[in-house]
Amino acid sequence: IVTVCLGYLAQVMGLITPGYFINTSFTLLFDQVCFSSMYWRIVLFTFGLVLLSLVIYYPFFKVYEKNMLDQECIVSDSVA
Repeated sequence: IVTVCLGYLAQVMGLITPGYFINTSFTLLFDQVCFSSMYWRIVLFTFGLVLLSLVIYYPFFKVYEKNMLDQECIVSDSVA
């Protein structure tokens, strides 16, 4: 939701140009971005959105990892 809203706001404010449709089955992620708009700013913007997504997702991943490690400890203790 955050990246979609930021993308929309960036287009409305004129920071990036709207993209055009391309066949995504034959190109890599950042090639798709570049070819869809033919504008270098959108490639940088997409890298920023990917980094932002990683920052947002990381705490949830750590909680999941901790839960799985705790669950593994409980299972290994009950087996031993």
